Amino acid sequence: AWINENEEVVRAELPFGLIIKQITPEEALAPLASDESVNIIRALAIPITGPAPDPDASALRLRISGVSEALMPPSDERQQRQTNGIYLITRQDPRDAVEIRPLAPEEAAAYLAADLFIQSNHPRIIETAQMIVGDTEDAWEKAVGIHDWLYENIAKEHVLSVPSALDALEARTGDCNEHAVLFCALARAVGVPSRVVIGLAWSRQMQ
Repeated sequence: AWINENEEVVRAELPFGLIIKQITPEEALAPLASDESVNIIRALAIPITGPAPDPDASALRLRISGVSEALMPPSDERQQRQTNGIYLITRQDPRDAVEIRPLAPEEAAAYLAADLFIQSNHPRIIETAQMIVGDTEDAWEKAVGIHDWLYENIAKEHVLSVPSALDALEARTGDCNEHAVLFCALARAVGVPSRVVIGLAWSRQMQ
């Protein structure tokens, strides 16, 4: 993201080749040309062939084609692994949390730090996070409480913007990006190391 002296985002490059840039109000309100009108969700959705995935399945195996390698989703060792172009996505089991290795001090510090978009040190974020977790001390219970609060209190609407935790909290709306950065900010504000990751998701609406 490119940010000016007023901490405004003037341009940002997003996953899958999308670019957002700051324009004047007059440009924003001008009618779109016929070739500019697009459904952003359908433009990003990948049509599926073959049997539809079972929402209750514990794992999903899929191959993505027609997408540049540079724009492919990342691969890690646990939930989303890619081998020779085939992804294996595994549903996370909360019980797996006990098997995760402790974070190194430098990792913990990085996943607790505030930044321009995850404002975990902002008074509004801190106040909300403390209200959510109350007297809870257990990190997993804090995370679950924040998750449940987000699900109940942040409207699930598609937003074409650079996600900001504070903006999402004030607007009480957003898509997966806003939910992710707000969750991270709230978790970090109460001492739970968190990070944003990008992954594949299947939507029944796009079937």
